[in-house]
Amino acid sequence: MDDEARTIEVVDADGGDAPVEKETLDKFKEEIKEICTHARKNVLDRRSEAENTRFCRWEGQSADGRKHAEDNGGKPVKPFEGASDGRLRIADMIVNERSRILVTAATRGLPKVRGMEARDSGFAGHVQTLLKWLLHNQLGGEWRRMLRLLTQYQEGDSPAAAVLEVTWRQEWGLVNEAVSLEGIAQFLQETYQVELTEEDVAALEDLFVNEARTDEALAFLESLLPEEVARPRLRKILKGLREEGAAEFPSRYLRVNLPCWKALRIYRDVWFADDTTDLQAARVIYRTEWLSEADLKARKATHGYSESFIEEVMKHKGKSGFPRYEYEEMDITEYDDNRPEANRDRYEVVTAYFRAVSEDDWIPAWYLLPFHCEVEEPAAERQLLDYAHGLCPFIYFPREVLTDHLLDSRGVPELAATDQSNMKLLNDTFMDHAQVSTLPPLQVPRGRPDIPVIVAPLAENKIGREKIVPIELGQYPATNDKQQTEVWRRTNLYFARYAEEVPEALAVTMTQGMVDDFLWLIKDGLMMTVQLCQQYLTDEQVARITGSLSAAPARSVEEIQGKFDMELTFDVRALDMSFVESLAKVFRQMIAPLDREQVLMRHEVVRVLLELVSPSLADRLVQPLEAATQKEVDDEDLNFVKMLNGIEPPMMEEGQNFPLRLQVLQARVAQRQQQPELYEPLTPATQEMIETRMKHLEFMTQQEENAEIGRVGAEPTGL
Repeated sequence: MDDEARTIEVVDADGGDAPVEKETLDKFKEEIKEICTHARKNVLDRRSEAENTRFCRWEGQSADGRKHAEDNGGKPVKPFEGASDGRLRIADMIVNERSRILVTAATRGLPKVRGMEARDSGFAGHVQTLLKWLLHNQLGGEWRRMLRLLTQYQEGDSPAAAVLEVTWRQEWGLVNEAVSLEGIAQFLQETYQVELTEEDVAALEDLFVNEARTDEALAFLESLLPEEVARPRLRKILKGLREEGAAEFPSRYLRVNLPCWKALRIYRDVWFADDTTDLQAARVIYRTEWLSEADLKARKATHGYSESFIEEVMKHKGKSGFPRYEYEEMDITEYDDNRPEANRDRYEVVTAYFRAVSEDDWIPAWYLLPFHCEVEEPAAERQLLDYAHGLCPFIYFPREVLTDHLLDSRGVPELAATDQSNMKLLNDTFMDHAQVSTLPPLQVPRGRPDIPVIVAPLAENKIGREKIVPIELGQYPATNDKQQTEVWRRTNLYFARYAEEVPEALAVTMTQGMVDDFLWLIKDGLMMTVQLCQQYLTDEQVARITGSLSAAPARSVEEIQGKFDMELTFDVRALDMSFVESLAKVFRQMIAPLDREQVLMRHEVVRVLLELVSPSLADRLVQPLEAATQKEVDDEDLNFVKMLNGIEPPMMEEGQNFPLRLQVLQARVAQRQQQPELYEPLTPATQEMIETRMKHLEFMTQQEENAEIGRVGAEPTGL
């Protein structure tokens, strides 16, 4: 169907009449059928074959990797019973290999945040701290697990792509607080922001004590307390106030207020039309979730689902609005993780993310509408997706880009299927030949009595006039080894693996390109995450995370969308320690000697080299330049004090900022010369120590690369 016919047109996007909602819902359900029809025709065979290739699945398999008649429906197997039927996991190996490279690249170092303008540098520093807190303290292991899922779907699925969902998760909890009848007015004012006059406070006691006003008191409590507090609980509170003069009042608090990452599989967790070219411009995106009964009921409070909707959904346990296209034309096997019985105790909820315009301003924006395909009413009215970054919360991760259609991406199992099949054939025939050569068939005289032939060490066989001899087999073809080598060469070259037959420049270039593409999309996810933090974290949370009371988060759309940029890079050559060693050697022996004007930021060189060795060590050991500089200044000031007291400090040969220390020492001497009346005269011994140290620092500044014995440049006085 063409684009025009499939366009979802939604009017009155701020909510409105039920018929409009019903019409929109019907259009969504109709498009779901179209998407499933496409999946059945164009994805079923492709995904099934790719999964069979990767997980080495075929009919008649046995646990020992051999062919047996009992696993073949009782029919004889060829070439013989017990022949090789091995599982050669080339596709699986390559998928896992590429997945590990990508996950390592994404987790090896912390993304660098910088301000968009000079005045934003302080803000960028707070964002950097916030990002570190998110990855290390909040997302933690889940962050790594989502990365692994993303890369597995991206590299091994068919179509070869994944979708990252970045949302904000808020969960409310209730906490009880004991309140006396005398203090109830103050409690209501502080907790529920109730404005009470003096007359109201005076009348409050009568409201709760007077039994004739029970209905009025219950209505008052119901208007204040959270919706999830049931009416029996309200009566219990009222009873406590009347009989005991005190009761436990529930108060809602924000229990969870954090970003959430989810790796989604296409045509299982997330659905869109086959002609989609950009998720941010998609007509509609369907996000499916399977909820337990408790989670479904909880959405009345957390998501505003109506009670009638929840009741209707509970009549359709295990039913999906997306036909299980995987099972329409093939047998269900034990390997499938999406079989219908897997969701027999859960309920499907679909959330449609779609672009629409409101009649007020006609500006397109993202809206969402939750529903169930078997229920006639939506879970709630459509609502504006109020994320200030203005984007749909989905990021697309393709393995390759062949056309402008997102689904045109092939996975490793699809691409490696033929070579894996060839290698299996070569391996099986080699194993079969090895078996037959080791225990060859026997040539027995015709008409010989049916006496069993025992094949075992030191076994005795009675023979007649003619001998029992093994059948001579020819040598296994040498072309098998050559062909196996050729298949491996072709596979390694195609996927640019680090192998002997693959040029190093090609392996580095292709792997770096794969990593760069992945990290660019991960950066988009992190940017979206930080922007959500700016929007939803409270000032108290930000102050606690960044350690700064002045680090107020950006709140306006302009601030959230334009205050900082982020960089996430990884050099794949850093996986080889010899590259890091050569890089350090080149800098020390070739680049540093040319830096006469001291234009190189040497502290950055140290940080970069240490990050290549170990990002975690760099994070722990490398201090900011300002702190390192101040430490050098303080230490040289201490050395000056030591010399004033007749103690000569050691003359270090390396590991110090000699130019900076020389400046500090010269400044201290000049200060005493300019204001001699403020200081006592220097003793000859102190004067000599200061002059000697200046010579040492001057020499080390000029001769840092001098490896001769006299590199100190001046002999200590020995005083």
